[in-house]
Amino acid sequence: MAALNIDFAHPRPRHPRLAWVVLALGAAGLALALLDHQAARAQHRLAEASLAQVRAVPRARTVAAAAAPTPEAQRATERARAALVRPWGAVWRELENTLTGDVALLGIDASAARLDTRLTAEATGMEPAVAYVEALRASPRVRSAQLTHHERREVEGQPLLRFTVEVRWEGVAP
Repeated sequence: MAALNIDFAHPRPRHPRLAWVVLALGAAGLALALLDHQAARAQHRLAEASLAQVRAVPRARTVAAAAAPTPEAQRATERARAALVRPWGAVWRELENTLTGDVALLGIDASAARLDTRLTAEATGMEPAVAYVEALRASPRVRSAQLTHHERREVEGQPLLRFTVEVRWEGVAP
């Protein structure tokens, strides 16, 4: 039997150069991350200082500046308030009540300033489209209803008439 050769004092293996390069790259990456973190902290401190200055502005000065609107701003505010208080729900119900099974609304473009609405609809033919316009004219809320445009189309083999109606409303002013 051969003798076993056991050497407990075996020299450590040498680290390859690639390991030292990876270690150096990691250290450089860590240094860059620390620099980036310090820059972000400095930027955060500047933002906090700016916010503290904004909060330090006396509220009385901002309220006084807001209390004196220009005449142009007052007119714009009044126009917006008037548009919001109009009973548009009643107008939309009126449009819904005048619809028949042969007419479908595709689009509604309403103008609160001019009290008018442009309706885009499709009908199965010219007769239902004209009947819809006449039903709108018969409504007590409608000042005028005009068929302004129409075109014949074919959708999935069925002939349709796409038309546009301009409606001016009565009684939607506040």
